[in-house]
Amino acid sequence: MLKSNYMSKETIDMFLKVFGSLKQKVIWKFEADLPNKPANLKLVKWLPQMDVLGHKNTKMFITHAGQSSVQETLCYGVPTVKTARRNHKRFLILFVGKNPTWPLQVACMRIKVLTTCITSICTHIRMVFRARSR
Repeated sequence: MLKSNYMSKETIDMFLKVFGSLKQKVIWKFEADLPNKPANLKLVKWLPQMDVLGHKNTKMFITHAGQSSVQETLCYGVPTVKTARRNHKRFLILFVGKNPTWPLQVACMRIKVLTTCITSICTHIRMVFRARSR
C-alpha cells in the first residue's frame, strides 16, 4: 500500500486540486495532516476498505492496483482508477475485465486527465450500476 509519506508534494497537490474541484465528498486514506485540504475532503489514517467498497454511496475507488485492492474492487463491482507505480503491476490492470477501470501511470498523471476519469465515472450512474450488477 502506498503510504502518504512516499508521495511527492507535486502528486499530493495534484490530488488536492482534483478532489477540491469535485462536487462529491471524498474520503482519502492519508497518514498525515494537510492544512490546506478542500472542504469536501475527509482525511483518515485507516479505513476498513471492504466496508467502503460495499457502501451504497461509493461511486468509485482510486487504488494503487495491489492484489487485494484489485480483488476487492472486482468483488464489489466498484469502478476504479488504478494508479500503477511500476510496470510489474501492468498485468493486474489488464486483468480487470469485469469492472470498468482507467489505468494511469503516476508519472504521467495530470490534473485534467485524473479529473476527467473521476467525473466520467461519477456522472455515469449506469456505469456504476453495471459494475455492481456483475
